[in-house]
Amino acid sequence: MPPHSPSDRSNIAALREIAHLTQRQLADQVGVTETTIANWEQGRSGMEWIARLTRLCRALNCVLSDLIEVSSTGELMPRIMGLREQRQLTQRQLAEQISVTETTIANWERGRSGLEWIERLIRLCVALNCQLEDLIDSPETAMPGSRPSLAELLHQTQVKPRL
Repeated sequence: MPPHSPSDRSNIAALREIAHLTQRQLADQVGVTETTIANWEQGRSGMEWIARLTRLCRALNCVLSDLIEVSSTGELMPRIMGLREQRQLTQRQLAEQISVTETTIANWERGRSGLEWIERLIRLCVALNCQLEDLIDSPETAMPGSRPSLAELLHQTQVKPRL
């Protein structure tokens, strides 16, 4: 999906404003640059990772923080294989469900790629007090629940989303 697709617009700017954070403050909390935050807010980069990881969490019936654990030495370790096996899915089945390759799943499970994105997005969600699916407006990531929607939060706080 192209980065500027209207179905994957970022809600990050609106969520940041609700949290009363500047781009610099959010960047410091997440461990990225202010430019990275600006790019995420404008949908220039990162949206594909948010969409992928949202689909992965949905397929594994878990939340983002379930995908990794921190070892006693502080190293990030993937938990994706265990979650996949608990759901009795093969790498191929999971890959097909979330529209990635089997190689991508294998790399995630071995910690060869993706861990830094998971860590960044966990920090982003913590800083913005939101769930992963709240970061983008996408019919494929919308999840019903008891939490107020982004539109309700924006209305309550009188914050206008930037388009």
